[in-house]
Amino acid sequence: MKLNISIAIICSWGIGLFTMLGCDATEPDNKTRNSDGNYNSDSDSDTDSDSDTDSDSDTDSDSDTDSDSDTDSDSDSDSTENRNADSNCDSSWGAFDANNNLCWQIPGDDNLYKMYEGEYYCDALELGGFTDWYLPSKDAYINLLGDCDDIVYDCHGIGYCNSCGESEDCVALFGDDQNIYVSSTLIPDPADDTTWVQIFDFETGQSGRGFWSGPYHIHCVRDVK
Repeated sequence: MKLNISIAIICSWGIGLFTMLGCDATEPDNKTRNSDGNYNSDSDSDTDSDSDTDSDSDTDSDSDTDSDSDTDSDSDSDSTENRNADSNCDSSWGAFDANNNLCWQIPGDDNLYKMYEGEYYCDALELGGFTDWYLPSKDAYINLLGDCDDIVYDCHGIGYCNSCGESEDCVALFGDDQNIYVSSTLIPDPADDTTWVQIFDFETGQSGRGFWSGPYHIHCVRDVK
């Protein structure tokens, strides 16, 4: 469980159409017929050859230009993404999760919250000039920690992901965080008409359902386009 270029080869087929007049269809060596039916001189043939060479050279030049243009375009795109991340998730108040295009609030709030209190807190949070923060769902934690059991995706019981210390992404963002965090994912239980919340223990990687009343630690996140 641990963590085309489709090369289109365009072939240009030249179809030679030869018309034979009389019984002699043999061309003298190094000569070809012109439009008047006469034979071209060797110099004409050389000129055609030079023209073909120039054409090939122009094609190669165009290809090189296109390749350079594509490289510059990719470089510009990466540069734009980096600028967007820097401006939308400054390291003084956010940790940019490039794999999920999320900005995680740092440091996390030290207070403990019931799940709905955490939602209220994130909805009301104004940080870095942004007000579009929210309490992340289980998917954000699953993607952050990685290598989660199927049961964690299904929310049907206790399962495990990597602990934060085992996840390179989590360590890069939060160090060896060992708190228990609540997600916004609700888990209805028809058997006793109870609604649970899905929680994640960063110390052990354990995930399961918890009482909505908690209290738990929270991290607010915002999407980074």
